[in-house]
Amino acid sequence: MIVSRAGDPAIALCEGEVWEVETPPVQIVDHRGAGDSMTAGFAAAFSTGASLLEALRLGAAAGAVNVTRRGLATGHSLAVARMTEKIQIRRMQGVRK
Repeated sequence: MIVSRAGDPAIALCEGEVWEVETPPVQIVDHRGAGDSMTAGFAAAFSTGASLLEALRLGAAAGAVNVTRRGLATGHSLAVARMTEKIQIRRMQGVRK
Protein backbone atom coordinates (compact mmCIF):
# COMPACT_ATOMS: atom_id res chain seq x y z
CA MET A 1 0.00 0.00 0.00
CA ILE A 2 1.29 3.46 -0.92
CA VAL A 3 -0.09 6.78 0.28
CA SER A 4 1.05 9.83 -1.67
CA ARG A 5 0.82 13.00 0.40
CA ALA A 6 1.36 15.92 -1.99
CA GLY A 7 4.43 17.85 -0.77
CA ASP A 8 5.03 15.55 2.20
CA PRO A 9 6.94 12.24 1.93
CA ALA A 10 4.86 9.30 0.72
CA ILE A 11 4.28 6.44 3.15
CA ALA A 12 4.43 2.83 1.98
CA LEU A 13 3.76 -0.53 3.59
CA CYS A 14 6.10 -3.03 1.91
CA GLU A 15 7.35 -6.39 3.06
CA GLY A 16 5.84 -5.90 6.54
CA GLU A 17 7.65 -2.61 7.12
CA VAL A 18 6.53 1.01 6.88
CA TRP A 19 8.71 3.22 4.70
CA GLU A 20 8.93 6.96 4.16
CA VAL A 21 9.64 7.98 0.55
CA GLU A 22 11.03 11.48 0.17
CA THR A 23 11.68 13.39 -3.02
CA PRO A 24 14.08 16.32 -3.27
CA PRO A 25 12.64 19.84 -3.38
CA VAL A 26 11.49 20.73 -6.90
CA GLN A 27 9.93 23.76 -8.56
CA ILE A 28 6.22 22.92 -8.76
CA VAL A 29 4.61 23.94 -12.05
CA ASP A 30 1.50 21.72 -12.10
CA HIS A 31 0.64 19.22 -9.36
CA ARG A 32 -2.18 17.48 -11.22
CA GLY A 33 -1.47 13.84 -11.97
CA ALA A 34 1.49 13.45 -9.62
CA GLY A 35 -0.12 10.59 -7.70
CA ASP A 36 -1.16 8.89 -10.94
CA SER A 37 2.40 9.23 -12.26
CA MET A 38 3.70 7.74 -9.03
CA THR A 39 1.33 4.79 -9.36
CA ALA A 40 2.24 4.27 -13.02
CA GLY A 41 5.98 4.40 -12.32
CA PHE A 42 5.61 1.93 -9.46
CA ALA A 43 3.49 -0.45 -11.56
CA ALA A 44 5.82 -0.28 -14.56
CA ALA A 45 8.89 -1.03 -12.46
CA PHE A 46 7.30 -3.77 -10.36
CA SER A 47 5.74 -5.51 -13.37
CA THR A 48 9.18 -5.80 -14.99
CA GLY A 49 10.82 -7.44 -11.98
CA ALA A 50 11.95 -4.55 -9.77
CA SER A 51 11.83 -5.10 -6.02
CA LEU A 52 9.12 -3.30 -4.07
CA LEU A 53 11.59 -0.68 -2.85
CA GLU A 54 13.07 -0.14 -6.32
CA ALA A 55 9.55 0.26 -7.69
CA LEU A 56 8.76 2.76 -4.93
CA ARG A 57 11.84 4.76 -5.89
CA LEU A 58 10.87 4.87 -9.58
CA GLY A 59 7.27 5.74 -8.75
CA ALA A 60 8.32 8.60 -6.50
CA ALA A 61 10.67 9.89 -9.20
CA ALA A 62 7.91 9.81 -11.81
CA GLY A 63 5.57 11.74 -9.51
CA ALA A 64 8.25 14.30 -8.69
CA VAL A 65 9.13 14.91 -12.33
CA ASN A 66 5.43 15.22 -13.20
CA VAL A 67 4.98 18.29 -10.98
CA THR A 68 7.86 20.12 -12.67
CA ARG A 69 6.03 20.27 -16.01
CA ARG A 70 2.74 21.63 -17.27
CA GLY A 71 0.28 18.97 -18.40
CA LEU A 72 -0.43 15.45 -17.27
CA ALA A 73 2.21 12.73 -17.54
CA THR A 74 4.63 14.87 -19.54
CA GLY A 75 7.86 13.84 -17.81
CA HIS A 76 10.68 12.49 -19.97
CA SER A 77 12.10 9.06 -19.08
CA LEU A 78 15.66 10.42 -18.75
CA ALA A 79 14.46 13.05 -16.26
CA VAL A 80 12.72 10.31 -14.27
CA ALA A 81 15.89 8.19 -14.31
CA ARG A 82 17.96 11.12 -13.01
CA MET A 83 15.37 11.89 -10.32
CA THR A 84 15.38 8.23 -9.21
CA GLU A 85 18.93 8.70 -7.91
CA LYS A 86 17.74 11.53 -5.63
CA ILE A 87 14.85 9.69 -3.93
CA GLN A 88 15.40 8.88 -0.25
CA ILE A 89 13.66 5.83 1.24
CA ARG A 90 13.83 5.30 5.01
CA ARG A 91 12.31 2.65 7.24
CA MET A 92 10.08 4.33 9.81
CA GLN A 93 11.36 3.26 13.20
CA GLY A 94 8.88 1.87 15.70
CA VAL A 95 6.17 1.35 13.07
CA ARG A 96 5.32 -2.13 11.84
CA LYS A 97 2.46 -3.78 10.04
